[in-house]
Amino acid sequence: MIQNPSVIPYTSMIVGAAKYGQGNLSLDLFQEMLERGIKPNDVTFLGVLHGCNHSGLVNIGLEYLNSMYTKHGIVPDAKHYICTVDMLGRTSRLDEAHQLAKTVRTKAKEVALLWGSLLSAYRTHGRLDITVEAGQRLIDSDQQVTGAYVTMSNTFAKIGKWDNAYKIRSEMERHGIRKEPGCSWIEINDATYIFYAGDLSSYTQEAKIATVLKEL
Repeated sequence: MIQNPSVIPYTSMIVGAAKYGQGNLSLDLFQEMLERGIKPNDVTFLGVLHGCNHSGLVNIGLEYLNSMYTKHGIVPDAKHYICTVDMLGRTSRLDEAHQLAKTVRTKAKEVALLWGSLLSAYRTHGRLDITVEAGQRLIDSDQQVTGAYVTMSNTFAKIGKWDNAYKIRSEMERHGIRKEPGCSWIEINDATYIFYAGDLSSYTQEAKIATVLKEL
């Protein structure tokens, strides 16, 4: 209903569509915006890249990243590259993601976004070499330290390098780093019951729980 929409409403729609996994809609809106002669800005392209990321449109996303400066005169910044690295990592293009990540200049708070996404991708695919590098970069920057240590330890364990896994755990203990235990919870008659992994100390019916676990 806006007679002469500017870049702002179009960007809002593009970002909104990307957020809910409608990458093709993001691209359609972007194309419509260009056809109407509306110049995109850096946030518009961030929405477009997120749309490509969450819809698996990697090659299209790379084309848009490369076109930012060549066609629209917008210099990509760390946020655009972080999104692209995540996009490559999600689709198993790990070496490309790694090479791009090493070229990105980030601020301290952006290190967690960049190398944290890589750490998750490499752990999933068992790439020990880059898992350790990504984890160490997070530890050196004092970002996501606990998660980095745990991921490295789990990756070593996954491929059977138990000595390395124990060394990582020992390093955590030496620095006083403690992983919070995982938990699950259920609600019964408006009461919430929380179950922590490996902990039966607070349960009033732990004998029954142990019996059911044995049966399972």
